[in-house]
Order: sequence, then C-alpha cells, then structure tokens
Amino acid sequence: MKHEKELWGELLGPYFEDFWDTPVPANEVEIKIFTERLEKFGVPRDQIESIISLYEYSREVQPMVHAIDDEAIFEWKEEWELWLGQQDMDIFRWKDGRFHLWDASNVNYGDEYVTEDYYSILKKGFEEWGL
Repeated sequence: MKHEKELWGELLGPYFEDFWDTPVPANEVEIKIFTERLEKFGVPRDQIESIISLYEYSREVQPMVHAIDDEAIFEWKEEWELWLGQQDMDIFRWKDGRFHLWDASNVNYGDEYVTEDYYSILKKGFEEWGL
C-alpha cells in the first residue's frame, strides 16, 4: 500500500500545479498544536492521523481546505463538528466520528458521501468536481 503522503501527492499534486505551484508542509509546532486541539475535541487517534497526514503534505489547500491554523475549523464546535473546508457550496466536515461531504444547508448527500478517513472524502469530492 502507498504511504499517505504519496496518496495526497497523487490527489493534490495536479491541483497545486494548476493553481499554486508547490505544497508547503505544516511545521512540527503547527502539527503539535493542531493535534492537541483535535485530541481535546475528542477526535479518535486514527482520524487525527488521517487529518494530520494531509497537513504533513501541505499546511493548506486554498481555497478548498482550511489552513492548519485557521480558526474556522473549530467554528462549529458547539455542534461538535469540524469544518475542514469547502468547495463552492460543498462542505467537508468531521462529525460523529466520520468525515462527511454535505452542502452548505446541512443536507447529507447520502452514505456514499460519508467515510472513515479524510483522504477518501476529499477524493470523493475531487471526483464529483472533475478535479
């Protein structure tokens, strides 16, 4: 099986080439602080690792994925959700121990838009948008 960094590179590499240039990985301090926040929020360890694996590849994927230090990620903390990013009106969330792709009005697109890991839901989004 491929290492997660390779998977992120395959998925996001063309996106960066088209829009940004090169990904910039989060530094160790950013990863440590963000990991601690996710732990306090109650995200399971394997899902923290799934989220962190993206930020080890790039600290942000603008305009789609919030930067590792963007407070918007925790904007919906009262609802026990993480707002990980969005593309147009489609929103990437972590809620109830799973990753979701929903629209801005909170409509769940169905079970095929709910995954156990962050990579799979972003890949699903990329497929939907033709990226």
